[in-house]
Amino acid sequence: MARGGVAPQPLQLEHDLLRALERERRQLADAQQIAKVGSWERDAENGERLWSAQQYRNHGFDPEGPVPTTEEVLERVHPDDRELLRSALEASDADAGELWVSYRVVLPGGEVREIETVGRPFTDPDGSKRMMGTSRDVPAEHDAARLKQEIFALI
Repeated sequence: MARGGVAPQPLQLEHDLLRALERERRQLADAQQIAKVGSWERDAENGERLWSAQQYRNHGFDPEGPVPTTEEVLERVHPDDRELLRSALEASDADAGELWVSYRVVLPGGEVREIETVGRPFTDPDGSKRMMGTSRDVPAEHDAARLKQEIFALI
């Protein structure tokens, strides 16, 4: 019962739940943008794919557009890393295994980003299978590692 001994009305309850859900969705989107971590999901049976807004941004695509095809994503991947990513995706598809791959993305303006993608298969309660994961932009870590290698090369 609500304050004053009156039970909340079903429409008010629905409204409150929708507001709470929207607040959590915004919070997740903001957290992903701050951390530069995108999320993705692919239905193993029909191939349908979902991307978070940050997943689009990490790969240089418009979050308002359709989910890019695998080929469109591979076009953005640095030429030296394309086969690595393609092989990792095919291997995870073939055995429904976990995915871990690091690759570079070349954005339309020429900026290069280092992306680390991790994914794993899930089976939903209804038995449907899907692959779900994250991709994060990791420039600071890789820049620091490269700088360390350059410094040690000078010593």
